[in-house]
Amino acid sequence: MHPSDLHVTLCFLGSVDESRIEALRLRAAALRADAFTLQFDRIELWRESRVLVAACSQIPAAGQALAQGLQLAASELGLAPDRKSWRPHLTLARSVLPRHLPAEMQAERPLTNSLAWSASSFFLAESLLSAQPRRYATLGSWPLR
Repeated sequence: MHPSDLHVTLCFLGSVDESRIEALRLRAAALRADAFTLQFDRIELWRESRVLVAACSQIPAAGQALAQGLQLAASELGLAPDRKSWRPHLTLARSVLPRHLPAEMQAERPLTNSLAWSASSFFLAESLLSAQPRRYATLGSWPLR
């Protein structure tokens, strides 16, 4: 992952037609949500998706409310957001094969030093699938209270 592309996905939408982007921006801008802090205190290997992530044991209520508000806004626009429960995480590496990792990294474990990430804004991003490694473009950004 490129350091400038580190992010926490609040609401995954998949492919969105260009004609719906402005409506999505307007709905996101209308949301009022509180700032929050994520405490990344675990490292996990998600074998199915082959990613290594830093994860949170505790999910702040303000972050959960924002994620749910974004899901609702997207649904009301006729989009199909991912309905899985929000699991805040930082993707550290993609296409990870367990056999290439040391044994201690192949199971969930606490991080020796946790990482606090203060969220003071949220943004709409587009995944640039043609870029290798994957990169992201910001389509809009809004402050949190």
